[in-house]
Amino acid sequence: MRTEELKQWIETNQIHKKTIEGFWKSFNHYLIEEPKECRQMFGDFDKSKLEIKLDSYSLMVHSYRGEFVQMTLDMNYSDQYIGYYRMMFNFAGEAIDDFLVSEWKTWDIYRRISILEEIKNDIKNEELLQIIEMKIQETKKKF
Repeated sequence: MRTEELKQWIETNQIHKKTIEGFWKSFNHYLIEEPKECRQMFGDFDKSKLEIKLDSYSLMVHSYRGEFVQMTLDMNYSDQYIGYYRMMFNFAGEAIDDFLVSEWKTWDIYRRISILEEIKNDIKNEELLQIIEMKIQETKKKF
């Protein structure tokens, strides 16, 4: 399949639309199934800060999956790259697989801040609280 044929096939089979719909289904499922992780990553999630955009599409020939077309969407949150969503299609235009991949490099920082804040809430010693608050602020500055 040549490039122009692939572009036409994608348009005819509404692959971009199907990929966006698949993304939202997968992402909304993620928000419901992993609320703690989502709070750590996003805080109070604001859908308006999430941007998805076409990264690529390609015809793939895979050793055990055979031939298929895949489309990849990049995900940005608050103008920061956080990962991608990929959907694969057979030549009938039907989705055969998809996956959502988080690549947010700062996730570990959010996790650490969350842990420090939980510890801070459990501690009654005022001096120790000040030290922990200072560590939280230092960690946030690294981010």
